[in-house]
Amino acid sequence: MDTLEPGEPEDGPAGLEGSQDATGLAPGFHAHPDVDLGAEDPALVEGRRYCVATKADGERCKALAPRGELACNAHAGRLDPSSGGHALARKRREARERAEREVAARALGTRAVVAAVLEERALEVRKTVEHLLTAAATGDRAAAQSLLPWIDQALGRPTERVESTQTRTVEDVRALDPASLQALVAEGRAARLRAVE
Repeated sequence: MDTLEPGEPEDGPAGLEGSQDATGLAPGFHAHPDVDLGAEDPALVEGRRYCVATKADGERCKALAPRGELACNAHAGRLDPSSGGHALARKRREARERAEREVAARALGTRAVVAAVLEERALEVRKTVEHLLTAAATGDRAAAQSLLPWIDQALGRPTERVESTQTRTVEDVRALDPASLQALVAEGRAARLRAVE
């Protein structure tokens, strides 16, 4: 097989558009002037293999060259130049969304933060509650006690609504029938006893 001179095109690997020169650079890219293409390994610099291409700013590319090649994936034409920009945009968008969620959670307070974490880890919460239910069903009192806050959170605590009327004047008391008066006196005694206890 004939050896190719630098800059002389050869058929590139399948999937590459155009052709490459002997350095493996895609069309439009050139080897940096400081690269000794006659060296045993032109990519080798202080024990590491770097791409031999010249960047747009005139400096040598600092990307690592794959084993057995002289050019990095970008300068060999195997890397879509827009993929780096898309990846950077995606990372920035994800970071912005994460920051927005954190700010919103802080604004809502601790309960919102706990709710967000529990929502993110819903599968683990489900497994925990199922484990506590199973243990409580077998008589484990500690599991049953641990389960109560979960039940309260999910179902809410039952509330008892009591409607009471308070007499304010002597005329209101005089207007009461004997049964209502006895109930009022009993209620007052019970309230005083609860206050003493």
